[in-house]
Amino acid sequence: MKEEESNFVLKVFLTTSIIIATYMLIFSTGFSAVFLEILRDISLSLNFKVKYVINLIESLTFASVQHMSIFIGLISALVFLKYPIRGKEERKDLRKKVPFYDWILFIVILIPFLYIFFVYNSLTLRQGIVYPIDVVFGSIAILLTIEAARRILGLPLVLLTIGFLFYGVYNSNFDIKNIVSMMYLYNLGLWGTAVWVATFYIYFFMFFASILKQIGLGEYFINTAISLAGSKKGGPAKVAVISSAALGMMTGSSTGNVLTTGAFTIPLMKKTGYSAETAGAIEAAASTGGQIMPPVLGSASFIMAVYLGMKYINISIAAILPALLYFFGVYIFVDIEANKAGLKGLPADKLPPKGDIFKKSYYIFPIIILIWVLARGFSPQYGAMAALGFAMVIEWLTYKDNPLLHKIIFITLVVGFIIGFLLLGFELQNLPPIIAVIIIFLSIFYGFFSKKVKKMSNIVVSSMEDSVSKSLGVVMACVMAGLIEGVLLYTGLSIRLSSIFIALSGGHLFILLILSMIIAIILGMGMPTPAVYVITVITLAPALTKLGVPVLAAHFFLFFFGILGPLTPPVAVTSYAAAALSGGDFWKTGVQAFRAAIVALIVPFAFVYRPELLIIPIESWDFFVVLKLGFYFLVALVGVFLTVVALGNYLYGKLFMFERFVIFIGAGFSILSIILSPWLSIITLFIVIYEFLEIRKRSCCA
Repeated sequence: MKEEESNFVLKVFLTTSIIIATYMLIFSTGFSAVFLEILRDISLSLNFKVKYVINLIESLTFASVQHMSIFIGLISALVFLKYPIRGKEERKDLRKKVPFYDWILFIVILIPFLYIFFVYNSLTLRQGIVYPIDVVFGSIAILLTIEAARRILGLPLVLLTIGFLFYGVYNSNFDIKNIVSMMYLYNLGLWGTAVWVATFYIYFFMFFASILKQIGLGEYFINTAISLAGSKKGGPAKVAVISSAALGMMTGSSTGNVLTTGAFTIPLMKKTGYSAETAGAIEAAASTGGQIMPPVLGSASFIMAVYLGMKYINISIAAILPALLYFFGVYIFVDIEANKAGLKGLPADKLPPKGDIFKKSYYIFPIIILIWVLARGFSPQYGAMAALGFAMVIEWLTYKDNPLLHKIIFITLVVGFIIGFLLLGFELQNLPPIIAVIIIFLSIFYGFFSKKVKKMSNIVVSSMEDSVSKSLGVVMACVMAGLIEGVLLYTGLSIRLSSIFIALSGGHLFILLILSMIIAIILGMGMPTPAVYVITVITLAPALTKLGVPVLAAHFFLFFFGILGPLTPPVAVTSYAAAALSGGDFWKTGVQAFRAAIVALIVPFAFVYRPELLIIPIESWDFFVVLKLGFYFLVALVGVFLTVVALGNYLYGKLFMFERFVIFIGAGFSILSIILSPWLSIITLFIVIYEFLEIRKRSCCA
């Protein structure tokens, strides 16, 4: 009986996930609109009753809020199936038994979202008239999404959301009808920017990442990293840095990155002599950096692109130098720890053959396609779908068990669809997302009817379930962020808070930056990055820009420290995940991870005072501009290097106290040369030359 119930829960979860994925692919990509237009054209050419076709088109053409209502409603419902009432816990599998009250909540939470979906057109015609049923359904939607968020995200974000909602009620003179209608019926709250991004950007990248994982890109990245760095001193740790940087774009979560790559890299590091705490710390720091690694940064970066009104490729470009600085620091930390422990790399027979790595280099083509599409200025959704379709074609052609005849038939069908669309007058540049949807469903049906290519169908279905399951946390975080954003904008609290923060800083930029850093890190300790970013960017970014910080730099500053929060003790969930895998002490792992990622405290200040380090603010390029950019990047590299060396207490050997102090001074002057005056870098240069010569001479003599 228990086994039957467990299977039933699994079937419901899987079916709902497939419904979500199918709806999103057909309707949210514009796929349905294309075919409805084709149907209309066919009706016109054959003299069918066009009126009925037009009515069909209108009934199946949905607004953004309708897409969001279906997506958020079904996602919230799944949370009640997977997570128990007692609160947040890490779950890889579904519960075997779901209590009756959770089944009730699973159904009830769908009602207010389906209501919005079906009555949305009439809502737009009401001109602000609110019915009692709207308030009832709105209250249910808000309360149950908060409960769903509590189960999957824990209390900190939920309590903050409730606090803001109470303030909204107070600000509206306790008019529940007013605040509920604003959060439920209009483009605030449940339908705010963060929720829009989760629906139209984040989910499609989650699906893309799931497809990449299914076809083996993650394993390829790890093997490539082993091949490149495995034989070097402390090789397994350097593998962790490289693979976590590469896989960060696929997981969308620092903790998820740890659980993905750490399951392999942490045992490998321990085998070659790293302590459990150091192994966990390196993986946690590297995985955190995956959230700032272009071309696909953490999920909050999609929200940033919308808030700034920028093309996503510009966000990716802006992250290049900060990401290089961060991973350079982590890499130096790894090298120092390897030197201190006298560790060596992996033997040659343990390394993947470079020939195999080269033969499978086609795995990186989807990433290249993604970068190229984003560089052309298309949306993240378009880029994810185009790269996804290309990845599926590659898998069809390269999977050895797919019979040649089936490969030819599949490619012929895809090419046939492309030619058909071109003959119908569609432009080639508009086709990739549409063809990607066709490839996905063609793979499902082909695998369903032919067992010889069943794997292709399994890849898509598994990715549908996996992408929805992995989306639960980030989507609920975006919903809570949407409610907080709604209250801040509706009440005007964001403007007042901005003025308060400026007053607290006394109008001094550096003090405001320190205050903003502390707030972002504290919020990040208990909240997902999208929520931290939305809260801080609405309340703190205006204050930063008023004191002269460029808008892009202000947003990146808050984004960086929001990412650092989950790595920072005492509430370091990313370090906790790494410690759970390594078997090390949680506190020691967290402290070491924070030390490994300490450069993340330096880098944001660097690009606030020198925005050219984000590249995008540079309006025109000439030799002087390139020289200036290179100089500040080099100074930042030196500052990062000296900071890590001083904290690690090692350079060619253990440092004397005076040497360590002098290196700290050199690191400080390198940072000051960025913030205050480039001439201060001369002091850093003298310190670097003197210390390197002295320490190297001592180590040689020893």
